[in-house]
Amino acid sequence: MNDPFASLSTGSVNFGYIKEDARKELMKLLDKHDGCKILVWDGVLIERFSLIAEYSLFKEHNAKSMHYLQKSSSSHFIPTSTSDPPAHLIFITRPILSVMDKIAECVRKEERVIKNKGIECHLYFVPWKSFLCIQKLEELGVYGSFNTVDEYRLDIMALDSDILSMEYNSAFADLNLDDDNSPLFHAARALITIQRHYGVIPTIYGKGRHSK
Repeated sequence: MNDPFASLSTGSVNFGYIKEDARKELMKLLDKHDGCKILVWDGVLIERFSLIAEYSLFKEHNAKSMHYLQKSSSSHFIPTSTSDPPAHLIFITRPILSVMDKIAECVRKEERVIKNKGIECHLYFVPWKSFLCIQKLEELGVYGSFNTVDEYRLDIMALDSDILSMEYNSAFADLNLDDDNSPLFHAARALITIQRHYGVIPTIYGKGRHSK
């Protein structure tokens, strides 16, 4: 059997441990919900998660199908004619306010079949749960539709045998335009994750006014 982390173990530090940890947490998330599942993804996350798990892993953990979030789409994620409906509809999204509009539209569109077939809805934020997004869902009137609202912590990703990344594209704007220090908190959390696997880093360097 091929080792899915082989390419990450060729450097001086084996980053495969970080990927394996993220993979195990993903399997735990899926296995929390017994029965068939339909996964609905924030499209930006698909590429990131492809670095953690292949499609077959989702199938092994009862993911019946996977879909992208699309605003103003007339198609349904849940087949209305099936005699064997999924037990769970799971949304996996970034904590971005604009994506909440898409999720709300999707929940409203599927509301009738969700109620009729007793399907449970779950929402997972990656990499952290956002109070502002939860507030937005409440304003849109769909927050109460979710049985679970939680987070899947993905503090840092192994992109190659010698590259780790937080994949935090808005960090610069958050710090310098919005005066939001959240990226510093999440950078600290990522460092803790690294040190948990490889031991205490003796010296950490930072540049700029936010490094003080």
